[in-house]
Amino acid sequence: EIEVELRSPVTEDWVSAGGALAIVGPAGSGKSTLLAAFAAQWVLRHGPRRATLHSVGGERSRAADTLARIGRLVGLPVCCHPDIVSAINEMRHASADGLALLEVPTLADDVAAHATLAMLAQRPLRVQLALPGTLHRRTADKVIARYQAARPAGVVLTHCAESAAPYEVIAAATSASLAIDWRLDGPRIPDDLHRIGAVQNNFLNTRRRHVAA
Repeated sequence: EIEVELRSPVTEDWVSAGGALAIVGPAGSGKSTLLAAFAAQWVLRHGPRRATLHSVGGERSRAADTLARIGRLVGLPVCCHPDIVSAINEMRHASADGLALLEVPTLADDVAAHATLAMLAQRPLRVQLALPGTLHRRTADKVIARYQAARPAGVVLTHCAESAAPYEVIAAATSASLAIDWRLDGPRIPDDLHRIGAVQNNFLNTRRRHVAA
């Protein structure tokens, strides 16, 4: 269950700077929690204005229900779209002077999934891949390969509270030349969301190489 408490200060980052952001990842990777965390980052810095939350699947879908709950928690409006094209088009306008967040649904059909991800790559969106820190290396490699079609700008390690040492996932992200931008430990927002800077990325990569040796 997602818990939001809008009280902690935030530092400047690309989330608080605004724009259009799409979150992709496998089922159960924490995309909804991550969307709530990014929305909270914005609200803490700017207040509940000039930001919208977006989902695909229609107003009666499970994704719409989850998004509506998140919207109530952070005080932001939500928009439910019948397909990914309409969602992207609406986000382009909504993010002109604010933030538009989209949780991209997980698609079982490989052809449809690849088409959707390729479409994201062709649009002026920032794509973040939610990657559970509990994955083994081979599984992490497969997940990254599946979502490379969207050209993600970076990775968010999720479910980190359940993994004492997610170095296999870190190794997979590094091999794919993907920076690890954030770490999401659990459902408490914003306490469980932590930004990972360049120095920490270098430390993680060094530690990963040490463990592998």
